[in-house]
Amino acid sequence: MLESLYLKAVENKDSLTDLIEDYELKDLKVEDHWNDYEMPKLDEDYVIAAGDGSSNLKSFYSFLFYGISSESIIYDKTLKLKNTLKNNVKNNLENNLENNLNAPNNVINNLKIIESSDLNVIDNNEYSKERIRNYMGIFEIKNAFHCLETNNIDYYLYDGSLLGDLIRPLPGEKRLKKDVKAKIISMAHEFFNDEIKMDKIEITSNKIDNEFWEREFDNISEFELKFYLENIEKLFAISNLLKHRKKIVAISKTSTANDYFHLKIPDIGIFDSYSKRTGYTNKKVKTLSDNIKYAFPVNNEFFKSLKFTIFYIRLCNNKNILKVELPYNANKEDIEKIIAVLANESTEGYPYLLKKTHHDVVISKKDMENLSNIVGLYGKYGREMLG
Repeated sequence: MLESLYLKAVENKDSLTDLIEDYELKDLKVEDHWNDYEMPKLDEDYVIAAGDGSSNLKSFYSFLFYGISSESIIYDKTLKLKNTLKNNVKNNLENNLENNLNAPNNVINNLKIIESSDLNVIDNNEYSKERIRNYMGIFEIKNAFHCLETNNIDYYLYDGSLLGDLIRPLPGEKRLKKDVKAKIISMAHEFFNDEIKMDKIEITSNKIDNEFWEREFDNISEFELKFYLENIEKLFAISNLLKHRKKIVAISKTSTANDYFHLKIPDIGIFDSYSKRTGYTNKKVKTLSDNIKYAFPVNNEFFKSLKFTIFYIRLCNNKNILKVELPYNANKEDIEKIIAVLANESTEGYPYLLKKTHHDVVISKKDMENLSNIVGLYGKYGREMLG
């Protein structure tokens, strides 16, 4: 570190201290929102599932080599499950502590896993990494949907925020003219409406060949057309998943939302500072139409009618606060039943199934190196590799 940075620390000590005071909690009636609550024991069994996704890439001058994967884990004490995706299910019989991640008693031998993966290349441009993240999201959502469609599941734990997915503007939308977008949307219904019946999880947009784009959209960038269609595909996937919205419990470890206190400090940080005991907050209900002024290109009426119940929870004393999001207007009985399910299937204050899916699904840099070697990219394209 440069010596000048130490000098800056001494020079700016007082002014920085004053600035930091602005972030301190003052005169907040946190108790009006927070309820200390002893986590209850379940008096009945539920079939719980959870899912997560991952992506990684290796950069070359002219293209990106990427991998995406998603996993859904089903925990059923009775193991009386319906048929899952063909050839994509395996028993999880791991017995070492490292892989079991401190699983609750009797969980390990009652797990079923559904996996979906893809390995491909994509043009290397300014939007490519965003597209790959989008692919991962599509895989994660479709995997969750098929898991719910093909199994008798009571609750599906979704990693992240579906509300966040919906309120973000579609990237690249402004790059296309209105008539071009309208034509793509009309075609999208044909492309994606039958996906609900499909067993295989894939990025349908990628199956459309270049000749189609050249024939239907002369002199328009194929990349821009595909980028827009991929975002439409994600909206279709979300609308399919939300057919099961009463079963979905979205969970986030981090959040910048400030719906409770409307301060520069995220609500999750305020609640974490207020109490270290188990408990949960009073709910907030957000209607999507109140948070988005633009129209969705597909299923607009359905999306705008959605309500999301939001609350924060601590499942174990002195452990992290979690944000919970339910894609419907939940009552107190709904919320406390979900709290009981989460508390009984958690370790160290976090749902075990989500912890395991995240652990399983991660694609590391080393994994991408190994995969590129298997495919043969190292020998053929090693000189143009960026890193």
